[in-house]
Formats: sequence, structure tokens, C-alpha cells
Amino acid sequence: IDISIKLPSLILPGDPRLNVQMSQGDDLNWAQVNLQLSVNEGAYIQCTTPQETIGNNCHLTDDGDNVWAFAETITLSEGSDDLCDGSSPCDVRIKIIDSMNGNIIYESNSVLVSSGE
Repeated sequence: IDISIKLPSLILPGDPRLNVQMSQGDDLNWAQVNLQLSVNEGAYIQCTTPQETIGNNCHLTDDGDNVWAFAETITLSEGSDDLCDGSSPCDVRIKIIDSMNGNIIYESNSVLVSSGE
């Protein structure tokens, strides 16, 4: 599996989010995977899936089909916690874990993201 991490074409202050696209691999059912986020080399935190209520950490939004499919772009946004306030660039890493056995399916390299302000 491989993914690309990009800022949306329009990002508003106070609304930090990332577009994450699966560029290689098989479809992933949200019931079988966990996506975790690390900001500025901090501990990985669990993101809520599109079917779950938005939590404190981060939340995923997809096209509503319960699957992250090849070439589909999902949106990763902050929950109620301010993980990356946009005042300076943030170093972001993403990890995808098989929730059935705990194995890491994918772990990204660090990606520096900035709101461009």
C-alpha cells in the first residue's frame, strides 16, 4: 500500500486538514483498519473513522461507502484538539494498522505541511 499526503487547494485558518490518497494497494474497510496520526514527532493518536463521531484528536471523512478504495482521497481533519494551529509548519506522519492483528500496514515518512500563511 502507498499513499500521498497533500494540503487541499483551499485551507482556511482554524480548519487544518489534509487530503490523503491511496495511490497503490487494495481497498481497506474501515471496520478492519485504524489510521493514526503523529504531529511534530509526538506519539501516534487514533483518528476516528468516517462512521464514528468526531473525537478530540483527528477525524477521517470519505465518500460514504465504508471503504478506502484505490485512488480515493480521504480528508483527515482535526477533532476538537488543536494539533497543528497553522502558526508554523507541522511535521506529520500517518500509520495504518490492521485492527484484527495489530500489524502495521503502512507508515509514511515525515511530511512537512503548512497553511501557506
